Amino acid sequence: MDDAQLPMLAELPAPIVVEDRLKTRLTSHSLTFADGKLRPSSSIIPSRQSLAELTREFDVACRPADFDTLKAWLTVLWMSTKKSAAMSDFRLDNVLSLYASKLQRYPADMIETVLAEWSSTPKPKDAHHWWPAIGEIEDAIRGPSETRRMIRDGLREWDMDEAKRQRLSQLYRELAVLEGGDFTFNIRELMHADRDDQISGIRDEAARVRREIYQIEGPNTFARAAGEA
Repeated sequence: MDDAQLPMLAELPAPIVVEDRLKTRLTSHSLTFADGKLRPSSSIIPSRQSLAELTREFDVACRPADFDTLKAWLTVLWMSTKKSAAMSDFRLDNVLSLYASKLQRYPADMIETVLAEWSSTPKPKDAHHWWPAIGEIEDAIRGPSETRRMIRDGLREWDMDEAKRQRLSQLYRELAVLEGGDFTFNIRELMHADRDDQISGIRDEAARVRREIYQIEGPNTFARAAGEA
């Protein structure tokens, strides 16, 4: 297989930069994702409309590139990397098509970034930029891609009326107070109890609040963040 067999490059679209924007959008809606969990970063629960808009943004960000664009990106990578002698046994178009079909399951911006970094990242002077195995590309993308999809799926599950949203905001405020070791209105009588009874009462009330949070949220990511799943 030689460079004469290289397909003509399509005009590549402008680089897709979305990760920073998505993180900013989550923060602006008082949401955070850490340790595999999506959760409110404050007691303010985003409105239904805000969450619907955010979900649409994540839907778009999870879309893959089309097949021809992937082949064009892979062609650029091919031209800028060294290949082992064994690669000469394969037709270039078959190799690019196989890789493109495997990578169609991942978000477009992540593929574009990883392929560009593979050929441009400085290497030790005794090393070369070698054409990667498909598994090496997927290893660099799989984790971030799954995180983005988990956030999107958590947002899709999050749907409630205004009364429930307000009650949930109140419960998260109470939970923050309890987790800080203080008393809420429901257990104000414990203020005059001995310290052991206070600690036990605060712990029991926090567990009750978490159960109510779970009952409202159902089996979605926020409920799991509340400690009930």
